[in-house]
Amino acid sequence: MRFRFILGITVFMLFGSSIGYACSCSDPSIRAKFRGYDLVFAGTVVDYKDAPQTINPNFISLATLKVDKQWKGGNSKTIDVLWGFDAKGMCNDLPLIKGERYLIYTSREKDGYGVYPECGANYVAKYHEDEIKKLDSFWFRFSARTFPFPKF
Repeated sequence: MRFRFILGITVFMLFGSSIGYACSCSDPSIRAKFRGYDLVFAGTVVDYKDAPQTINPNFISLATLKVDKQWKGGNSKTIDVLWGFDAKGMCNDLPLIKGERYLIYTSREKDGYGVYPECGANYVAKYHEDEIKKLDSFWFRFSARTFPFPKF
């Protein structure tokens, strides 16, 4: 009887479960993300095309975003960013959609500013309006414009 029970449990564990993927992304505070990136803005995708072949193969698109709000990194009306591969349904799913508004945290790389959809600090803006409000708060306006963070 005990043997059948153990055998049944073993068979169930081996064949009764489906494939599962772990998704474990860090979730730093807004302040930590703000300090850790060179460019922080909200913008809408107005156009995108395939990334040049000379670029890092992790980037598949070159997207142009019309800047709605920019908290760090200058004052631009449009910004071009390299967009990484997005595996649908994986961690922090971030598909590149023309007309969609995004909240972007990025830093300058060899080939330009890069956006990493998987486990990155970038989001579809409509789902992170609370974070945008916090970026608009006194602390971020005061610290970013009056006392820029030193670069080490």
